[in-house]
Amino acid sequence: MITLVSFCCYTGLVVFATFHDCDPVQSKKIRKYDQILPYFIMKTASNIPALPGIFVSGVFSAALR
Repeated sequence: MITLVSFCCYTGLVVFATFHDCDPVQSKKIRKYDQILPYFIMKTASNIPALPGIFVSGVFSAALR
């Protein structure tokens, strides 16, 4: 449980550090703040084949479970 919470905190810090000077919601790249993590993954992992798709399928799988 501690590992999961630590990973979530680390992910939040990385996303915050990436977007500290620009807000994707205010620049109209995304509509809501809950879309910031998928936007971050699509932006940073777009050069690795299949990684964004695996992430999105994992999110949908977890949501439907």
